[in-house]
Amino acid sequence: MASLDEFAREQAIMTLLKSSGHAVVSDLVDTFGVSAVTIRKDLDALEKRHLLRRVRGGAVSVDGGDEGSFEMRMRQSSVAKRAIARAAAAIPVAITGRTNVGRKPAHGPRDLPTGPRPRALDRSPAAF
Repeated sequence: MASLDEFAREQAIMTLLKSSGHAVVSDLVDTFGVSAVTIRKDLDALEKRHLLRRVRGGAVSVDGGDEGSFEMRMRQSSVAKRAIARAAAAIPVAITGRTNVGRKPAHGPRDLPTGPRPRALDRSPAAF
């Protein structure tokens, strides 16, 4: 690609981020035929305008703010989430505190093995 001015490079970077979600400095250097310092300055300028987030070696899109619905997130990695729930249930001693915010765990009793319940440690000052 022919060398573009700063505005055109920034627009092209934003287009790339919109399509792939990330950009790598070395790839941008090859694409635009400019130095890595120039690309880093372009990325820094875009980050100051909150259009991207700089990461080591490049940048990522900031458009990922919407996590989707709860039901969709429940379906994502459900096997791994159930495995984590089973592993947590296998821990013999649970340390508890006042952390209940009134929500039920997403992967809870239906995913856990049956058997004796773990003993809970009380972390309140009266227990020590």
